[in-house]
Amino acid sequence: MDLDLSALQSVVLSTGAETVDLEGNAQLTDGSLRKFIDAIMEQPKDIHIQALSLRDCSRVGQSTIEAVGRLLQTDGVNYALSQLDLSGIPMNVKLHLPLCQAIGSHPGLKSLRLSNTGLGQMPSVVDRCLDALFASQSLETLDLSWSVFGPQTFLHLGALAVASPNLQALHVANCSTAVVDALGISPVAHLIELLGMDTTLTHLDVSMNRIDFRCALALEMAFRSNLKFRRLDVSDNPLGILGTRSLLRMLCRDQCGLLHFKAQNCGSGEGSGPNTDPQVFNATKPEGRYALDFAKPYHRALLRALYGAAERFGLATVDAFTEMAAQPAFDHPATGACAALPTQGRLSFNFRVEKAYEKALQGTGDLAFGAFVARRLEVARLAPMFRKVRPLLALFKSYEGHYQEQLVFLEALAKDFLVPYPCVAQLCRTRSLTPDILGRLLPCISGGAPARQLSLQLSTSMPDVVRILHQVHNFMVWNVENPTGHYRLDLSNAADHTVAERLAILDAWEISTKVKLGRADTSEKGNHSQVRNVTYAEQDLDAKVISEWLLPEFGVLNLDYASSKRPAVGVAALDDAAWRDILGLLAKAGSQSTDTPLRAEVLVVEGRLQALRQVSHLIYITSMQLRELLGLFASDTVRAECFVLFFNRVADMHNEKLFRARFEHPKELHSLRVRLGHASTFPFIQPEQASFTFDLAKNDQRLAANILVQVARKEKFPSNLRNPKLVQKDGAVDEMALGVPASWEALAKVPQEGVFSVSYECAPEDRAFPARRQLFETYGCWPAELEEDGVSWWSSSIDAPAPVREFLEFVISKYETADEAWTAMESENETGKIPVKLFEEGFRKLKCRKFEGPSESTLIADIFRYLDPSGGGDISKQEWAGLDRLLKDIKLSILEFVQFCDRSWPSKDQDRMTAAFRKLDADGKGTITKKEWVEVLRGAGFFGPAVPIFCFIDKDDRGAVGAAAFDALAKYRGMSESQL
Repeated sequence: MDLDLSALQSVVLSTGAETVDLEGNAQLTDGSLRKFIDAIMEQPKDIHIQALSLRDCSRVGQSTIEAVGRLLQTDGVNYALSQLDLSGIPMNVKLHLPLCQAIGSHPGLKSLRLSNTGLGQMPSVVDRCLDALFASQSLETLDLSWSVFGPQTFLHLGALAVASPNLQALHVANCSTAVVDALGISPVAHLIELLGMDTTLTHLDVSMNRIDFRCALALEMAFRSNLKFRRLDVSDNPLGILGTRSLLRMLCRDQCGLLHFKAQNCGSGEGSGPNTDPQVFNATKPEGRYALDFAKPYHRALLRALYGAAERFGLATVDAFTEMAAQPAFDHPATGACAALPTQGRLSFNFRVEKAYEKALQGTGDLAFGAFVARRLEVARLAPMFRKVRPLLALFKSYEGHYQEQLVFLEALAKDFLVPYPCVAQLCRTRSLTPDILGRLLPCISGGAPARQLSLQLSTSMPDVVRILHQVHNFMVWNVENPTGHYRLDLSNAADHTVAERLAILDAWEISTKVKLGRADTSEKGNHSQVRNVTYAEQDLDAKVISEWLLPEFGVLNLDYASSKRPAVGVAALDDAAWRDILGLLAKAGSQSTDTPLRAEVLVVEGRLQALRQVSHLIYITSMQLRELLGLFASDTVRAECFVLFFNRVADMHNEKLFRARFEHPKELHSLRVRLGHASTFPFIQPEQASFTFDLAKNDQRLAANILVQVARKEKFPSNLRNPKLVQKDGAVDEMALGVPASWEALAKVPQEGVFSVSYECAPEDRAFPARRQLFETYGCWPAELEEDGVSWWSSSIDAPAPVREFLEFVISKYETADEAWTAMESENETGKIPVKLFEEGFRKLKCRKFEGPSESTLIADIFRYLDPSGGGDISKQEWAGLDRLLKDIKLSILEFVQFCDRSWPSKDQDRMTAAFRKLDADGKGTITKKEWVEVLRGAGFFGPAVPIFCFIDKDDRGAVGAAAFDALAKYRGMSESQL
């Protein structure tokens, strides 16, 4: 090889060659190379070498390096030399400084490559070496890869690079020391942060530097507004999804000139968690509570990112950064995201963006959720500009064959971007990945539902479509205009994460709106939030409100969302004809599951609920219609979901007792109140017969207890509060023998711990309707332009004691109205009332034998006490009307059953009820016993109260009914609730 070099020397000297490339000639000796370089220097006038490469000539030693140094300082030869590559040459550390000084003195060197030469092995010398290198004002490309640099060296290198007037390309691959920085971040982060002030750099190679998501954010902030920057290589770094998000934002940002991006082998990487900083930047939802340490480069980058978010939302820093605390004092810099920040001190604050929408959404209404979210996404998420789509797709193409990295790319793209359909279509040309692509990107496709539907057509098989829809299920069934409901969200799923983001964003917006409108705080924790019962990883959420919680990238989030959205005054409910059609379709869909396996039946029910959720924001319904809807479902759980779904869509909430009566067990109602809020669901207009259990440690339940006492104080306090009990935190029971304290009328006087249970009764003549109406409007936020005679006063037969229910069954089988029973008792005294003694006598006149036996008098007395809610010792005609309301509840159940029969078995025959009986009499015996009745109706799909209907039909009290008995139902055909 040395002989070959001698021959090459002759050629160079005779031809005036401009490039000498000896790369990879590992057999060349140190002596022969020294002679070659010395020969060049002896004839400077004939030499015009512009590029010299000794890369990977591993036998090069001290004499050759010294010769190169002399070459760089030889007049004549050095002027032409512009490229020098000494990479891969193991140098003695004593040679580094002289060589760097020689390089720095060269007047025209533009490209210098010193990778893997051991630079930095002597920390005491490395800074001087860098000073010497950057003494050259002509350097455009500098490769220092595979050197050994710590934090201070990177800081020094960054300062020199920024000051260099012509440096365009910097390569520092695998330069970070093996020991992680004391601040828990790769040392290269210090260099990256300083490069944010650079104005000449176009190419940066920081591959193999243990760059994680924190360092990646610093990289994004450094180049987010640098239009000159073109190329970036971050290959072989543990970026993970979070780091990839930062770099994709940088790639797609129009203010950044980046077009060529290499990021191979970056799929692995730790996300935020207990072992890393839990504070991460989320471009879609940057709101939250932050606590920053200025000594950490990542925290400085995080603050710059938030400054950038404030600029994007058009917010002044004073509006975006609230509740600030700093040590020492800190003032926001004028230049925001590009500012130099202190390197010592601490800063904590809340970052908020609600004010950005007050102008943008003027004229759309405070509760225009769809417009709000659409506007929010337009501002917060990045839409790749046309010139950036090509490099974005090229990056995805470069991952071909690397499945894990493709998934990381898709996960990152799903979090911060609005992706146009053509871009998705191009990505889906990788057919094998189509389910993965759509399963992650479907929620972030711009263009709304039509674009999502079009994108689904890119899937070529039905199993793939099913897989995609399963993955994005929570997103597809979420209704932005009616978000009330229960959510179980896996935050590692991109679609679920999107739903969690949007719920947090909506909650912040509703909090802001409620405060602006001066609405009462009916939230669970006293923070105006709509989010309730929230847990993360099966633990209570450690945050004041969810909008201040920085959403993690993994874990399961459970919550109930109870929107404050209410119908406008005078809103029109869906007409009965259209509602009957909807009920018919729902009933028909349910009937198809009768003979199918349990799982298929569950899917049918879920499908009906999903269909209702998708259209729920388009309709308002009445309390009666909601009652009818609840009757379509057998499951308590499904009925509860329907209740929650349409709670805010009820146009006449003052009649809520109509559908409340559908829930047989107090525990069901309590569960619904926990989900929606005790104060929001309080029965303001008709609290009679209601039982309550309040956990006074919860703001809304303490408020509901206070509301109840306010009502009671306006009516017949304290006798209207029945059976009060307070269980203290330590388990001690207070039977409250003196009654509920009157001081509880003031919220501040209500205890802040313990469990308070009570029931409420009130006679019609004691009712303080104006007070109820005012509380209904103040705390329920329902439109309250109604008068007392506009309320459908109701009593639930389910809530009545067992003896009362049996008495009702007797009355309805014998009399049309309660007045007829009153007349038949012949017990009215001269005051027009029935005292207890006359009531028992009159009761026996009715010939009701349901209570015959030794306890008959006791049971009759129980009925009397129920009909005497005022406790006056006699029953007035007005109090007796309560029995009529109970009868009306049973009659309504009968009417609903008749309507059910008409929907289920339409017949042209006049005797339709006989036809219905034949359908119900499946065994063909001609009779249905009381024992069979409930199961027969459940099997047919009717889930309302069954026993009272049977008692009405079974007028002879024989315990069995036939087709002829069904004739009694015919008169209910064609009737409405108002005619009962």
